[in-house]
Amino acid sequence: MTTLTKKQLNRDLIQALEELIKKKKEPILIDLDGQKFVVLSERDYRGWLETAYLFSSSKNAKILREAMEEPIDQCKDLKDVLKELDS
Repeated sequence: MTTLTKKQLNRDLIQALEELIKKKKEPILIDLDGQKFVVLSERDYRGWLETAYLFSSSKNAKILREAMEEPIDQCKDLKDVLKELDS
């Protein structure tokens, strides 16, 4: 991955990035002669990578989908799960 420093960026891009940081706005879309690029925070980017990885296995994806569909009031607390594993 290429890294650019603030000194290498123009004023408009710096302002857009500062808005992204301050106001937690949507990612920035850059149109460069019809080629489109999305700029988002590193944290968001790494989250996307992790999600893609977790869903790359069909078995894991099935388990995650089932977990997302489970009503929150039926979910177990982590402490309860750990207690069950210890016994």
